[in-house]
Amino acid sequence: MFRRHIILAILALSLLTVAATLPFVNTTKADQTPGFGLRLNLMINNDVTPLLNAAQIMRVDWLAQDVRWKDIEPQAGQYKWEKMDAMIMAVRPHGFRLLLSVYGTPDWARVARSDPTRDAPPANPATFARFMSAMLTRYNGLVSAVEIYPESNLSARWSSPDGISPERYVELLKPAYAAIHAADPLVIVIGGSLAPTASNDGKIAIDDLVYYKRMYKAGAANYFDALGVRVDGHNNPPKDFVGSKSVTTTTYKNNSAFYFRHYEDVYAVMAENGDKDKKLWITSAGWASATQKVAGKEFALDVDEQKQAEYLVGATELAQSQPYIAALVINNFNYSTSLESDPASLYSLIRADWSARPALLKLAQARQEMAAVSFTPNNSVSQHILPNWRPRQRPTFGSQP
Repeated sequence: MFRRHIILAILALSLLTVAATLPFVNTTKADQTPGFGLRLNLMINNDVTPLLNAAQIMRVDWLAQDVRWKDIEPQAGQYKWEKMDAMIMAVRPHGFRLLLSVYGTPDWARVARSDPTRDAPPANPATFARFMSAMLTRYNGLVSAVEIYPESNLSARWSSPDGISPERYVELLKPAYAAIHAADPLVIVIGGSLAPTASNDGKIAIDDLVYYKRMYKAGAANYFDALGVRVDGHNNPPKDFVGSKSVTTTTYKNNSAFYFRHYEDVYAVMAENGDKDKKLWITSAGWASATQKVAGKEFALDVDEQKQAEYLVGATELAQSQPYIAALVINNFNYSTSLESDPASLYSLIRADWSARPALLKLAQARQEMAAVSFTPNNSVSQHILPNWRPRQRPTFGSQP
């Protein structure tokens, strides 16, 4: 624990040195730019202060936290809020806005005959809606957005005898949307982002563009405030796209799902379905970097740590230029510290020993350069340094349910 505090303290000092040399920019357009977020895990241990301090220095607007329903309600009506409470209380003083990505049906609520080794939808969508109501009632005013069952286009996330089903997903989304807004009308409900698979066998995965289209056909547009998308740059720079290769690699090139700009195709589906005025949320974006081959992530060998840094900064700049993007959430900050054997750790901004990868330093510097602060002339008191910050917090959260 002491070591990680020292490592991130050194990081903080280096970033503050960078910040001191950069002028603040007085602008009235800060709220029109996409928010910048980090996907991280704040519920793995109690030592989250250095993570939050680093995120603050990076001028992060949004923190995205995965929430597994089964961890909180292992038995029907019996809630274990302790880890959530601690996470919420740790985040509050920093002024971040919270995005919760919710999935993970508990055993008692799962659809019958689902694969017990995989996640599954609830047998009754109303049970999920009740959980969302309980959570948003407890944390009313403390959560700004929720993402409903991301990656439901994968059998690993949606194991069911009936198979993967966008139509069943809409049945889950409908009561959840109503329950969330009844508990807290200001929460942004994000239609769950899908995995960019470039596969459409219907059993292991449904192509995300196909899935989005079927969602719309089933009436999903009425049950989300914004649509989520997940993008993985694989071994391609952020500005590349199908037909515009700027690298020597030849793999992962024949489908837009392999590119950061895949979000353009998702937004096209929104526009085709009369939803162009809604915002698109990139709830997970990143580049994996590895020095040894990892099954399923072979492309990570083509991306060294310096390229990872370069690509993430380029992606952030590119997202800033898109008026229909509400937020860009980088995947991920600290999964390497708890999930080192998981492929997700290849995307992390810090290593397993808590030392910073170049991507963290480069992103922090870029955010310092992009940051905007408005000053109140009458009292010379600066507003909060986070461009998209809103004071949504109340003093305490309820003890019930």
